[in-house]
Amino acid sequence: MKKRFLLPLLTAACIFAALALSACGEKNLMEGVLEEPEENPLEFWLVDDVASFDFEGYSRRDGMGITGYFGKGYEVETYVDENGKTVRKEPEEYVLYGVTAYPDYVDGGSYVTQIEITDPKISVYGVSCTSTREEFESTFKALGFEINEEGRAIRGKTRAYFRENLLNIYVEIENRTGFAF
Repeated sequence: MKKRFLLPLLTAACIFAALALSACGEKNLMEGVLEEPEENPLEFWLVDDVASFDFEGYSRRDGMGITGYFGKGYEVETYVDENGKTVRKEPEEYVLYGVTAYPDYVDGGSYVTQIEITDPKISVYGVSCTSTREEFESTFKALGFEINEEGRAIRGKTRAYFRENLLNIYVEIENRTGFAF
């Protein structure tokens, strides 16, 4: 009689444990990350998993440990100059999505971990690259951020900085193994 109840009980416990662990894993990715605004003009948001997204047709900027994809409609011009050298001319106004592994460089995957905005038509939480320093600070303080001595907004894993014609929002990526780029 006890064996009849033991199997369903163990099965239920295993299912509960699996669900709890999968919920914890999802929660850990978003923990400390700025929530996506309700009215978001961007194609992607922080920690969006883009591993299966087809970036064909997107202009690209390669960096050390990061690949940047310009948003749709922001084209990088490529031409050959008079010396035969290939030149890339990035647009002056753009949105660039930085894609890396997350939450640690060794974890793999492809996640949006940085959003760089120089297009004045794009605003996030009412702040654009043409806002004032005061507007940036008051908006991010209202979102629960602290502003450090360098003028960066910090809350959990999310960081943001603002300078003339640039708004940059990103998540910190761990580096448990000390990997150097």
